[in-house]
Amino acid sequence: RQRLAHLFKPFFHKYDRNSDGAISTDELSHLLMDLGEDISDRKNAEWMARLDPDASGSIELSEFLDAMLAYVVEFSNRRIDSERSAAGIHTACSTTNLDDEDEDDGEEEIEVPEDMTHLDWKSQQRIIRRRAAQMMGLGTALIILFSDPMVD
Repeated sequence: RQRLAHLFKPFFHKYDRNSDGAISTDELSHLLMDLGEDISDRKNAEWMARLDPDASGSIELSEFLDAMLAYVVEFSNRRIDSERSAAGIHTACSTTNLDDEDEDDGEEEIEVPEDMTHLDWKSQQRIIRRRAAQMMGLGTALIILFSDPMVD
């Protein structure tokens, strides 16, 4: 929660345009617009009701932090769901269209190394980052080892 507060506090102050320590309905509409959300009056009122649990008419910093955490989680879940459904559609299409040659539909196919398929995504990310750091370290060592310091 402290890390979240550290990350989002500047954004809170950016959208608290009148510096009263709270985000009003008008200020919320600017925030939602910047996040790419539908900013109709009805939608803005729904967001205000959702983000202002004490019904004070404005969003204080603690409510803002709770809201941003909820938004990030919701956004991530929507993205994961859309990726899963797209992967399901892609899998279904690829099994039914066996006679089609490689078609490039603009989507990048996600490849997971066989030794990581049983792991959750956080563990996969950790292993991938470690492997990338090892490869970069090896590449840097090779460059240092084989580079000629006398070349201009």
